[in-house]
Amino acid sequence: MARAIHLDAGLRERYRKDPEAVMKEFELTEDEKKLVRSKDPAKMFNAGVSPYAIFFLIWEAEGWVFLPPERQTLYRA
Repeated sequence: MARAIHLDAGLRERYRKDPEAVMKEFELTEDEKKLVRSKDPAKMFNAGVSPYAIFFLIWEAEGWVFLPPERQTLYRA
């Protein structure tokens, strides 16, 4: 799903509008959906998700790539 979101601007837009429908379309398990909903890159990485997939899901799909750099992080000191 993450790679498809990366490659397909239309799918990316659909994901932004209705992530649940896209996750259902890709037949994610409930555990996978929960992980995607968390938007937590550390949790995703620790669960074995590829860093590229994390980038596609968090920064591209959620639109974080368009935020100023200081807002592109979940964890602040």
